Amino acid sequence: MDIFREKQIAAEEQKVVIQTLADSVTGEGCRILEIGSWCGESSVILGTIAKKKNGRLFCIDWWRGNVGLELEQIAANHDIFSIFWNKMKSEELDNTVIPIRTRSDMAYDIFKAECFDLIYIDADHRYEAVLNDIRFYAPLVKQGGIICGDDCEGYRSDYDMDFLDKGKMFDSTESVHCGVVLAVAESFQSYSINYNVWSAKKTPEGWVPANVFPSDSDNRQYQPPPISAYNNYNLIRLGKLIYAVPQSLGNYNITEESNRHNPLIIAGKTINEITESIDKQGQGYKGFNIVIHESGYYAVPQSLGNYDITTESNRQNPLIIIGKTINEITESIDKQGQGYKGFNIVAYKDIYYGVPQPLGNLDITMESNRQNPQVITGNTINEITGFIDKTGLRYDVLIKESYKNFNIIEFQGKFYAVSQSLGSVDFTTDGLMKFKDHDDFFVSDSIEDAIKFVDKYSILKSVAKKLFRRITSK
Repeated sequence: MDIFREKQIAAEEQKVVIQTLADSVTGEGCRILEIGSWCGESSVILGTIAKKKNGRLFCIDWWRGNVGLELEQIAANHDIFSIFWNKMKSEELDNTVIPIRTRSDMAYDIFKAECFDLIYIDADHRYEAVLNDIRFYAPLVKQGGIICGDDCEGYRSDYDMDFLDKGKMFDSTESVHCGVVLAVAESFQSYSINYNVWSAKKTPEGWVPANVFPSDSDNRQYQPPPISAYNNYNLIRLGKLIYAVPQSLGNYNITEESNRHNPLIIAGKTINEITESIDKQGQGYKGFNIVIHESGYYAVPQSLGNYDITTESNRQNPLIIIGKTINEITESIDKQGQGYKGFNIVAYKDIYYGVPQPLGNLDITMESNRQNPQVITGNTINEITGFIDKTGLRYDVLIKESYKNFNIIEFQGKFYAVSQSLGSVDFTTDGLMKFKDHDDFFVSDSIEDAIKFVDKYSILKSVAKKLFRRITSK
């Protein structure tokens, strides 16, 4: 157990970056400065390079931890400097490393300008502290030398400014050192980032990216640690988004773009957004259980009970909805449950069918029904609804129910006043022909005319009833 937080470098790749940066600018008799040494993990890397080249490593730290943070509490109960110095001696670096036991804001003026080949900063990660360390120590770098530091998880443009501003006064927020990201961006117009290590090289024209690696596009950030776990998912912040990674995937590298496109991964801007998506999957949605199998999501009607989605025949059940993401599944459930412009949308064997609601409970598993020219087919629900929108197809839509014992229905641009005594009406061409001579079935171009018909019909029917009573009472 690392009770002293001796391991301050999170990934082996970072050690390689630090070593490569130092090797690229140091020669015989080099001088390296480290700001923030703690237990000496990075000091060993830099000190070893300095020793090989008969140089010196100066380490500035007061070994009390940063005020208000966890390391301060550790240093209050343990002699961290002794741990640091014993490590230097065990690595035979005690004749190379020169510790300077003070705060970083009190030591910069004891050195001459442009006296260091490399300066490495890994002290207080809060915004003002990082900004001051760069401001105070950048002038001490030689021409052609490098200033660099740890814990820069990306460029300012990789994050929402609101997120960075809210987190800059803390050591880190959701595994991002917002203060470092902002301070480095404000101090240099351009710089390199490799596995969270930022670096800039001093030239007569100003600071430029160190560029000791061919490109930083693929190795800008190492795999971030989870910020929390929720219902068998690890939640990981990368840039502007949070990703929920199923724990069953193990140590899954979310920094690789292809991995982020895995349909099993849930992405969102906030933790609440992510947990709501996970809850939809775990608790069900509008009568469906949403489950993962291989690379897809399946919505299974809860009425089917404990349904085995691993069986191929079960996945072909027309009641099952298939999608690549949870959002796609819930949108499909919404459209299926409510219908779309007079169509019911159902799935059967990886194909979606738009079935006109006037056709009633059409069994889409029957080949003859799927061949009905009024049935629309498509590979996705969006394809079905897009076709309906594009062609202007529309089937019956109930506008008013039980209006003076009539239903007012819109169908393909016409409005129908249908007496409820007629029962279910088939709005296909053949079905409508059956009612053309009925005096309680009326077609108009507007809903107003349909309502007027119902009003007049009701008055006439009332008058007819009164006349009938008078005649029969005589």
